[in-house]
Amino acid sequence: MRNRGRQYSDAELIARIKEDSDGLDLLYRQHQRYCLSYLNSLHNHDEMQDIFHDAVLAFYEKISKDEAFVLRCSIQTYLCAVCRNMLRERLRKENRFINFEDEFEHDNIIDVLEPIESENSPKMKAMHKALSLMKETGGKCYEILLRYFYLKQRMDRIAYEMDYTNSDNAKNQKARCQRRLKILTSNVLFS
Repeated sequence: MRNRGRQYSDAELIARIKEDSDGLDLLYRQHQRYCLSYLNSLHNHDEMQDIFHDAVLAFYEKISKDEAFVLRCSIQTYLCAVCRNMLRERLRKENRFINFEDEFEHDNIIDVLEPIESENSPKMKAMHKALSLMKETGGKCYEILLRYFYLKQRMDRIAYEMDYTNSDNAKNQKARCQRRLKILTSNVLFS
């Protein structure tokens, strides 16, 4: 295949997908690594691959069969959103989720968190150490998690006070920070 290492724009990828089967392969290779890292809350690599594969197929069906479909975000954002929804559905079926009510949106937000048995459990100690590491390294993660989980602030208030353009951007940052906290906690726990 020609131009194997080249990064294609979204418009080029969509045109290639509509042209021939090489486009789907390009889409898969160009976005696989990012989307799989986005799904890092699953520990089973095969399950992550399945979810990503299903998301690519869903995207392909949308652009090839639905003439009214208009992509209003990047392909990467779309694929990650489809992956997130598929992941949520799997976790819901396996009862591996906790619902948090977001007062601003008035709908349920599902966060993937595992329950911790007690305050003195190794996992809880690892999480405290991970939070301390986040605080020491700077950035906004420690503050956004503190405001959301401890101070119970709404996302619109967090967005305003932390200079995000809107609550959706703050919510996306909170999700990235939660994933970072989970990775740090695992690293501390198994080091």
